[in-house]
Amino acid sequence: MTLKSEPWSWREGEVDESDDHFELRYGTVDDRGWDDWLPVAIVGPAQNRAFAIHFLIDCADASKKKIVEDLVRELNYYFVELNEEDPWRYLQYHAGTSSNVYSSIHWSFFPKSLHGD
Repeated sequence: MTLKSEPWSWREGEVDESDDHFELRYGTVDDRGWDDWLPVAIVGPAQNRAFAIHFLIDCADASKKKIVEDLVRELNYYFVELNEEDPWRYLQYHAGTSSNVYSSIHWSFFPKSLHGD
């Protein structure tokens, strides 16, 4: 019998941008590209199987409702529903795929080494 590990989750929290992290942006390929898309969240590595999410938009702003819904759906999918053994590594792979380009939420991985540390 194999023991099932605890599920992954995410929570709102602070993220150290000098360490490995993801930046998430919102937009479509019709909106040009990365520099034109709206920054919506920073994601930090998991601690105790929970990933820290620092929202860059006001989630209570009614004008951002669709963006927040898409963002939360994306976070739930990759951190909870997909049930990957290692979501962090999977998302590093995902950031380089065409599905990332054609999604409304775009993931980009920033390793600690890019910060000169």
